Amino acid sequence: MFSYGCLAGSPLRYRSLDSLRSCVCISHDRCRPACSARDLRHSNKKRRDCAVTRKVILSLLSLLVLGLTGCWDQSLLKDSNLITCVGIDQNEKGKVELTATTNIGIPEVGVAHSTQGKGGLIVTALGNTVREARIMIDRKTTKSLNASELQIVLVSDSFARKNFISPLNVFFRDRLSNLHAKIIIVEGSPSHLMRTISKDNPQVGRYLADMLRGQEKRFIVPAVNLGSIIGDILPPGKDALIPVMKVQADEAQMHGTAMIHDEKMKGILTADETVTALSFTPSEPNEAMITLKVEQGLFPPIRNYMTIAVVGKKRNLHVHIDRNNKIIAQLDAVLTAHIQEFDKYDTYSEANIQKWNRELSEQLTKKAKDTVDKLQKNQCDLYGIGERIRAFHPKLWSSLDWETAYGEVEFQVQVKVQIQHTGGVN
Repeated sequence: MFSYGCLAGSPLRYRSLDSLRSCVCISHDRCRPACSARDLRHSNKKRRDCAVTRKVILSLLSLLVLGLTGCWDQSLLKDSNLITCVGIDQNEKGKVELTATTNIGIPEVGVAHSTQGKGGLIVTALGNTVREARIMIDRKTTKSLNASELQIVLVSDSFARKNFISPLNVFFRDRLSNLHAKIIIVEGSPSHLMRTISKDNPQVGRYLADMLRGQEKRFIVPAVNLGSIIGDILPPGKDALIPVMKVQADEAQMHGTAMIHDEKMKGILTADETVTALSFTPSEPNEAMITLKVEQGLFPPIRNYMTIAVVGKKRNLHVHIDRNNKIIAQLDAVLTAHIQEFDKYDTYSEANIQKWNRELSEQLTKKAKDTVDKLQKNQCDLYGIGERIRAFHPKLWSSLDWETAYGEVEFQVQVKVQIQHTGGVN
């Protein structure tokens, strides 16, 4: 027998260890009412706690339901014209001329300067500001404009030479604007370019966006959009390149890149100069094509030229100050290239590869020096030399007039080419 005290004050006897574990009382019946009362109190307490918990949960759900009554700033697609491409120009009277293409929209009777294709509506309006011109377009169409699907912003070169950022202000302030939209400067009228493209490609915005993405990979144009351009242009000591297009022979074509400084367009780099300039930026090429003359006097003349594809690069930019506070910027690039076209089948020995490496390196180094000199003359600090001076030499920066000092920076430029692959014929 095992004996322990019970709640009623009398010993509890257990026949075995099993009966001890199960706490079965075999004597003193008065302990059973005490145990039952205790269990009843515990059960009542659990029911009260559960009731309180249910009340709290129901209260929280009620508050959540009150907060889900609707959206205060909803913008319904059925009430919107989705802009895919916008062109901004300035007429001879100083008025802003805004042209927009949309995917959804039905022109109303009496809409001036509008055309309707399979891609949607193209409409033009005038205003004192871009926003006012946009309001005038809203009055000419059945639905209000919505920039959430904007893909391309076109700015005329005449506007860009006065102030490139000013006409873009409305897109930075509109919370619905797509800041990934790409930017192009147009030589001539953006409206004319949009209507030229729409003859064969009704989806003007998508067509231009696809064109730019392909040319960005080949280093023909830099990758810029509404979101990135602010960081590239507004900080002191940093400038940018913007793609340029024009209509030629009734066809829209890329025409190089515009050099931007002090929020203005200063000049244009050709497509070849752009490829060279971008070689010293962090951007990586996919297949940048370069054609150079490496032979003389061969017939037919096509045999004098070699086309290479730059498939990779390593670049180094180092800025230092000498004892006389002269700013020296070293630009180095090592380009990995594949031969794409060269009509000399018996010259692909290792000795000849090294010869072409030296020849291509010399020619590209000369082109790079000329391109950097052109950037410097147009005050375009593409590589952020001033930004580095401001960050690492603040005392020197505060004493400089960068508009003058940038023109006195000494650039040391070098390009090395390494032919990695000669094609299928060896």
